[in-house]
Amino acid sequence: MTFKKFFSYFLLTFGFVLGSCSGDEPELLGSFHKSALRLSVNPDQALASVGSSSSKSSESGIALPAVGEFMVSFTPAGQSEPEAAYRYDEMPEIITLPVGDYTVAATCGANPAAAWNAPYFTGQINVSVNSDDVVIANPIVCTIANIRVTTVFDESIAAANISDPKVELSANGVTIGVTPAEAAAGSIFVAPTGEPITATFRGKLNGSPVTATHTVASPLPTHHYRITFRYDSQIHD
Repeated sequence: MTFKKFFSYFLLTFGFVLGSCSGDEPELLGSFHKSALRLSVNPDQALASVGSSSSKSSESGIALPAVGEFMVSFTPAGQSEPEAAYRYDEMPEIITLPVGDYTVAATCGANPAAAWNAPYFTGQINVSVNSDDVVIANPIVCTIANIRVTTVFDESIAAANISDPKVELSANGVTIGVTPAEAAAGSIFVAPTGEPITATFRGKLNGSPVTATHTVASPLPTHHYRITFRYDSQIHD
């Protein structure tokens, strides 16, 4: 064996030894116990707790989802993708996560551009997962994160014999027609994009068209806007 061949063989062998010793340190893991996670729903700014197998109505008439319907995600601090996500009623009792800081978020609903009776509930907390401590988490209080719009047809419209009364509500490129019967039965929920919300009343008085328009220029998330149409065309929100 020549010196050149011996030297090459030595380098290869030495490189193999270095490679076998340069592995990553084992990842430290911690546990998050499902029992440490407490969810409640608060659509009225007055806490209304919900059991995992029940559904209740809030003071505002909104049907509250059961806790088991919420999606719960664990996202490492500084990242956008969750490390783990579960539907609450399918979550294991013990969740193993890499040690670190996390945002634990709970959501329920689809948050559509605009739709009937579609509240989007969300809430979150920050927790630290350690390798030897049990996580003690504050409750996650979930509130309605989108915008609620309720249309009200004042009694003066019927008293004036205005025929075919209807409101067209437009938001985020979606237009939804609202009749008096529909207005009494629910609300429209709008995704908070910053776009204006416009409500236009249309009807007929003695055969002549009657119209009135109101625009919420900068609607705010979590807010409830009640738009009332009266015979004198005054609008209040």
